[in-house]
Amino acid sequence: MNEQTEKKMSSATIALLSFIGGAVIGAVAVALTTPKNGRQVRRELKALGQRAKDQVDEMGDQLGEAWTDSRERTGKSVTDLRRGALEAAADLKRGITEASEDLKRGMREAAADLKTPGAAVNGAKPV
Repeated sequence: MNEQTEKKMSSATIALLSFIGGAVIGAVAVALTTPKNGRQVRRELKALGQRAKDQVDEMGDQLGEAWTDSRERTGKSVTDLRRGALEAAADLKRGITEASEDLKRGMREAAADLKTPGAAVNGAKPV
């Protein structure tokens, strides 16, 4: 997981915990300061709790989606990197094979020139 993803997840966690803390404090404040009877307060607290639960569920879903997206992007990056490394290795292998073949061909030609009487070696005139 990269640093940016960790910061986003950390921010989401802080936001979620802040929201929950605020909801609890708000519920307690409502319960202590309301002039309503107990039944009404319980009904309102239940509704407030349900709204808080719904929002927490929504934030959890968003966090889960962010996590999945991050994992998919990371997986694609690793796959792309691996593919690029394999292609580079194959290109290097082809280059080495071609260079080796060229060297062998040059050595055969040089050996043939040495066996040929009167052949010039490296541009020198035969003696």
